[in-house]
Amino acid sequence: MDIYDQEIQAMKELSSEFQFDTLDVSGIQSKLEKEKSNKQKALIQQLFDHEKETAEVVQQIDKLELQYQELEGVLDAHQELLKAISRGTQDLSDMMSVHQTRLQNERKLREFIQK
Repeated sequence: MDIYDQEIQAMKELSSEFQFDTLDVSGIQSKLEKEKSNKQKALIQQLFDHEKETAEVVQQIDKLELQYQELEGVLDAHQELLKAISRGTQDLSDMMSVHQTRLQNERKLREFIQK
C-alpha cells in the first residue's frame, strides 16, 4: 500500500467520525489535514526507525565480515603449518629410508667381512 492509498484509507476512517451536520467544510478540511499530518509524521518516524535498524544490521554484518577475515587468516596460517609439518614428516621419512639403507649395507658388509 503506497502513501496515496494510506491517505485515502485514513480519510475513510475519519469520515466515519465526522458529524457532517455540525461541521463546516473548513472544519472538515482542518481535521483531515491534521490527521494527514499526523500520519505523515508517523510514517517519517517509521522510516527513521527502519534506517536505524538497517544501520545496526550493516554494522553487525561489518563485524561478522571482520571476524570472517580473521578466521580466514587463522586458517591460512594453520594450512601453512600443516604443509610445513608434512614437509618435515617427508624429510624424516626420507632420512629413515637412508638410515635403513645404511644399516642394511653395514649388515651386509659385516656378513661379507665375517665370511
